[in-house]
Amino acid sequence: MKLQLLDLPEDPRKRGEAHGEALREEANTLYQAHLAQLVSQPAITARGIIDDASYQAYAARFRPHAESYAPHLWTELEGIAAGARMSVNQVLAQNLYLESYDIAHPASPAGLGGCTAWAHRRGSRGAVAEQSAVVGQTYDMSKIYEDAAFALKTRSNGVEILALSFAGALGANGMSGAGFAVVINKLYGSDSQLGVPYTFMIRSALEQPRPGDALASLLGCTRAGSMNYILGDGGGLLFNIESSATGWENLQGPENFAVHTNHFIGVHGKQFEARDFSGLGSHSLMRYARAQQLLGALPDRPQHEDYRAILCDRHNEPWGISTKEPSGGSIKLLRTVASVIYEPASGEAWMCRGHAGGDAMMQITLERREQAA
Repeated sequence: MKLQLLDLPEDPRKRGEAHGEALREEANTLYQAHLAQLVSQPAITARGIIDDASYQAYAARFRPHAESYAPHLWTELEGIAAGARMSVNQVLAQNLYLESYDIAHPASPAGLGGCTAWAHRRGSRGAVAEQSAVVGQTYDMSKIYEDAAFALKTRSNGVEILALSFAGALGANGMSGAGFAVVINKLYGSDSQLGVPYTFMIRSALEQPRPGDALASLLGCTRAGSMNYILGDGGGLLFNIESSATGWENLQGPENFAVHTNHFIGVHGKQFEARDFSGLGSHSLMRYARAQQLLGALPDRPQHEDYRAILCDRHNEPWGISTKEPSGGSIKLLRTVASVIYEPASGEAWMCRGHAGGDAMMQITLERREQAA
């Protein structure tokens, strides 16, 4: 099934209502499915999350941070709730879908998570003026997220944005008409706290007028949890920001690519690592090494198919960059639920639900800010 694209209005309340109305069934289904997965885990119920009411109460504690960080996005979230006929706290919980995996700390080691994010500086051997970044990600989670995946286009702060998201959520990754793109990896840090949900941070970053302002929106707030952010811009600059709730580190050196998976690499982050490497966590190490190998072998000016091949790579199958848990598996049907490639210099994007093979990816063009009225 093709990825649905919603062209949403600029007004925050109307934007949220249109999102909620269009994806009402998907948003409610996803919320209930995610909640069922959470309360089936003893480590989660041991922390008091046992039903819908307790999950909403957990989410409500994050409201002051989210609302003060981006009041207009809070208004949008309220619109989503109205359109989807969900409570505001249910939609807030929907926007804490990655942070919710931290509830179990320190009762149980982290489990799910299989995304591979990267960026490549195209034309790095030529003149600086001819360099640009291409940014991509496989978004790997439980299968319940695949049918809820969609793309949104809207205009905010005078900037056109394009984002991958899931029904009820503000955004998961995306590209800005200001000439940059941001992709992510969930990290499992033991310093999780009440703070700003990552979906708010992604949307705020994408609507900034400059990539430097996007970095400020990611780094200058009280973060709820740990996340890695790879940012690439139309001029070929790359950033690989590994953040925990209480600190961050830019891992990017002089190399012409950035890559990250789901474990801490930097000195700061490793002190908070909560990932269990005796099981699924070890495959994050494999995906990281494989993505480095593939990006390092790219020609100076790769074609679109060269980048798409990275998204489709099955080395270390079934837990490769392209992931699909075998039937009967025990990890809630972990798989690649969405795939993206962003070219911020041109405003071109390729996006799809699930795996990027065949003709799955649809091409979307985003209006660049300097071309906007």
